[in-house]
Amino acid sequence: IRNPGHFFSRALGNTIFDWNFPIHIIKNIVGTLSMFNIYGDCIWRHNISKEPHLYFPVGVAFAVGILTSFLSRVKRWRELEKPEKPNFSQDFLLLWFVVLALPGLLAIEAPHAIRCLLMMPAVYIFAGLGAKKITEFLTEQFYKKYALLLGAALFLFIASSIVHINIQYFSTWAEHSKTKDLFGYPLLQAIQKVKELPKDTPKYFLQHLPSPGFPTACDVVTRYL
Repeated sequence: IRNPGHFFSRALGNTIFDWNFPIHIIKNIVGTLSMFNIYGDCIWRHNISKEPHLYFPVGVAFAVGILTSFLSRVKRWRELEKPEKPNFSQDFLLLWFVVLALPGLLAIEAPHAIRCLLMMPAVYIFAGLGAKKITEFLTEQFYKKYALLLGAALFLFIASSIVHINIQYFSTWAEHSKTKDLFGYPLLQAIQKVKELPKDTPKYFLQHLPSPGFPTACDVVTRYL
């Protein structure tokens, strides 16, 4: 590492150990668990501000999946069950979910989508398990009488998911002014305007440097001219 100061500077003052630990760990646990269905990341660079990270039906399936997996694990602990074939996959998923939540739990600004990104494979697997449980229940209880209705509901769910996600992220999020600002759209406009000027016109770029050694907008502009 050539610049160890830059390597560790992002972590300084950014962990719950630098603040009120008991209060922040409780807030982070609540924030991280609620970001999937209730209240998501506030940063527009990561997601639509405060929008839950899972589409509502997927969020319900995730809740069912993780709850049934956790209760199954607790039941085995309490009854001291020793099955011939331990449910390694279920235990591994729960461990994955907890361990890879730590980057988000031990830092400030929870819920934080990027710090919890490695949780998402486990989250979607839990959603799949929950969807399986819900499908089995509906099939057992209602399929014989309402097969056509269930089929129509499944079709509407898939179609609405496709439409909803496309509108939400390719329109609402991508076209929002805050998203454009955070991804450098004003800088792109500045580059285009500078490119339109005659080549012999002197060009000057002024910007406050946030920290020595870090790329700045001036660096980016001059790189693409």
